[in-house]
Amino acid sequence: MLKIVVETENGERHVGVPAEELAGLVRRIGGDGDRFLVVQRIPDLPDVFIQVWHEAGGDYTLQHRAGAADRHFQVMVDSPETVTAAMTGWAARAPGWDTPLAWSLLDMGAAPEVPPLDLSENDRTVLEQRVRETLAGGYVTRAELAELAEDYLVTAERRPVSRAQAQVLADRMWLERLAEQAGWQGETDPERLTRAFTALQE
Repeated sequence: MLKIVVETENGERHVGVPAEELAGLVRRIGGDGDRFLVVQRIPDLPDVFIQVWHEAGGDYTLQHRAGAADRHFQVMVDSPETVTAAMTGWAARAPGWDTPLAWSLLDMGAAPEVPPLDLSENDRTVLEQRVRETLAGGYVTRAELAELAEDYLVTAERRPVSRAQAQVLADRMWLERLAEQAGWQGETDPERLTRAFTALQE
C-alpha cells in the first residue's frame, strides 16, 4: 500500500493506493476527460507532487515538483510501465528513484509575491482559530482549508482574504500541524479509532 492520494481529471480521488492499482490508473489515462493523474504523498506537503499527462497515441509527460517553482522537473517517456516505476519510487521515497530518467528543469517563472494579510487583531485571531479547529478535525485537504480561509470572513461588503493569501495561511498552519503530529508518542486516538473500525469491518 502506497501512502499517496491520486486525483484524476474526471474527479476521482484514490487514497492509500496499492502499486497495482496505481499501475492500472496510469495505463487507463489517455481518453477525453481522463488524461492526467496528480499524486501527492500522505501527509501532503505544499508544492510537492508528481503528475503525468497522456493522450492516446502519444508519449507520457511526467513531472515532479520538490517544493518550489525552481524545483519543477519534466521528462517525456514512452511507456506506462516507466511512469509507474517512477511514481512508485517517488511515493516510497526510494533512493535514486529519479536517476534512470533524463529530467529537465522547467522554467515556471518567479512566484508572485503575496501581500500580508490586512486584518484586525480580532479578525486574524478568529480566522486562525477556525482554520486550526478545522485542521484538528482531520477531514479537509489543503485546498479545502485554503477555501475555508478565503471565505470565512467574507461579508456582503468585503472579501478581506484573497485566494493567494488564504493559501499561504492554510499552508503555514498545515505545516505547523504536521510538525505537532511528528512529536506525538505512542498510539494516538485516531489510530485507536482506525483499529476499532477495522476490527468492526472485518
